[in-house]
Amino acid sequence: MSPKLKRLSGKDVISILNKFGFIFHSQKGSHVKLRRISAAGAKQTLTVPIHDELDLGTLHVIN
Repeated sequence: MSPKLKRLSGKDVISILNKFGFIFHSQKGSHVKLRRISAAGAKQTLTVPIHDELDLGTLHVIN
């Protein structure tokens, strides 16, 4: 059984992802794209909605 995820806002998630090397790439409306480039040169891009509280499904996908 997996532990329960804490409810987070989009801004909270972006702050956490910044600590893992993701930086702001672009924004369209209420969605922010974050990107990091690994040591091997691979690009990883995540899109995070800027909502007061993210759905648990969204948090599971990011997790």
